[in-house]
Amino acid sequence: MNVGLTVGMRAGMRAMAALNLGRAEAVRLEVVGGHFFAQGVEGVTGCSPIRDTLVFTQNTACTADWSVTLHAEETSVRVALREATYTGADEVLGLPDDVLFTADSLTMEGVGA
Repeated sequence: MNVGLTVGMRAGMRAMAALNLGRAEAVRLEVVGGHFFAQGVEGVTGCSPIRDTLVFTQNTACTADWSVTLHAEETSVRVALREATYTGADEVLGLPDDVLFTADSLTMEGVGA
């Protein structure tokens, strides 16, 4: 399996878990990264450019700039990758989240003043 695809799947699952969402329950998804990374996130979240729920910005220069921002009705979470090079998908699958990702940024939307 492709490393970028696998990292994308892990990032999407991390974002869904932070918001306690199942597949296809998110309102919107923003992905910054490579094409395979975006496809991995799309596959696990169920968000898609076809349904106008996924916005993709290509950035292949540095994986530390790759991120997933998943939006629910009133909350959103941003999951960002740490800069690293992996030997294969099996390595990515075996790493703990804190090695792959920086701290999640959870925000409330449409609430308050």
